[in-house]
Amino acid sequence: SAYRQGIIMVMQTFSVNSRYLKSISLGATFLFSISAFANAKIDSLPSHQSFSGLTNTPNAQVVKTGSFNLYYGQGVPYQQGIGDLDDWVGTFGLFPGIEVAGRIVTQTYDCNLYTDSDCGIRDLSASAKYQIPYVYQYTGFNLAIGTQDIGGAANNFQTTYIVADKSFEALPVRLSAGYGKSKLASGIMDGPFAGIEIQPLSFLQLTGEYDATEFNSSVKAVTPEGFL
Repeated sequence: SAYRQGIIMVMQTFSVNSRYLKSISLGATFLFSISAFANAKIDSLPSHQSFSGLTNTPNAQVVKTGSFNLYYGQGVPYQQGIGDLDDWVGTFGLFPGIEVAGRIVTQTYDCNLYTDSDCGIRDLSASAKYQIPYVYQYTGFNLAIGTQDIGGAANNFQTTYIVADKSFEALPVRLSAGYGKSKLASGIMDGPFAGIEIQPLSFLQLTGEYDATEFNSSVKAVTPEGFL
C-alpha cells in the first residue's frame, strides 16, 4: 500500500528555467536507465495540496478504500506567493474510487482569532476526488475529477479539476495531465497542468510538473514496508 505506516516525504518546490530543466531531464534519464526495472510499481503519495498527486497538482489516483493518510507540510500557495504556513491534511479512502480530505492551514496555534489580532490565517476546509469507473478498462488510462476547499467562509484554496493519468506495466513511470480552475495564488492550477512521476526504487519517487504557471519538482522518500 502506498499509504503504509511511516511515510516520510521531502518535497522541495522551485521554479526552473529551460537549461535547468534539461539538466533535470538528463539526470532523471540516467537514473532511470540504471534502475528503472528495479521497481515497476508507482505508489500514490500525497501532494502539497489536499489531494493525492505530485507537488501542487493531482494525478488520477485515489486513496485505497479504508486507508487513511495524514500529511504535514510547510509552504502553501497564498496571497500571490508561497506562504510560510503549516499545512495539515487527513485523507481517507471513503468508498471505492473516492477519497475525501480534511485540511487545516494555519500560521499560529495559540492565538484566538475571535479576540486577538495578527493571528494570521487559520483555514479549515474539505476536499474530494472521484476516480471515474470503467474508463481504464476501455482506454488504458485513469480519469478523475475533484474539488478542493469545499464550503467555508474564505475559500482561499478553492480548486476544481479534471485529470487523467497513464502508468506503464514494465516501467516505474506515470504521466498525468489535466485542467483546473482555482483561486490559488499565482495562478497555480488555473489552467492546463501536467506532470511525470518516476519511482526507480521502491522507497524513492521523483516527480516533475507544470502547475499551470511554473515548473516544480519533488523527491519523496518512503520507509520500507514493515520497517516501522
